[in-house]
Amino acid sequence: MFTLIYHNEHFNNPNTLRSFLQTNVGMNPQIQIDCITPYNGTAVQLMDEVCAYLCKVDQQIEVFPNVILNSSTESTSTGPNVSYLVVQINVRSN
Repeated sequence: MFTLIYHNEHFNNPNTLRSFLQTNVGMNPQIQIDCITPYNGTAVQLMDEVCAYLCKVDQQIEVFPNVILNSSTESTSTGPNVSYLVVQINVRSN
């Protein structure tokens, strides 16, 4: 499992992220997202944003959402907020 940090509407970019994606081409790895600041939206929306972000890390790799394994979402007056998410993704080469 790989962990990303979401903070102030941005994901971190650890040095090992590209190699994680490259070694998981053709597989369905798990990604955990720890939200330092809550994500304003649903778990599905956050999963879609994570995949879009991961597609930009390496232009040779495509990342697609698969399934949400665990999440922590709170409803507020402004809508849902996600503080934690674990997803399984599909990693393919272009």
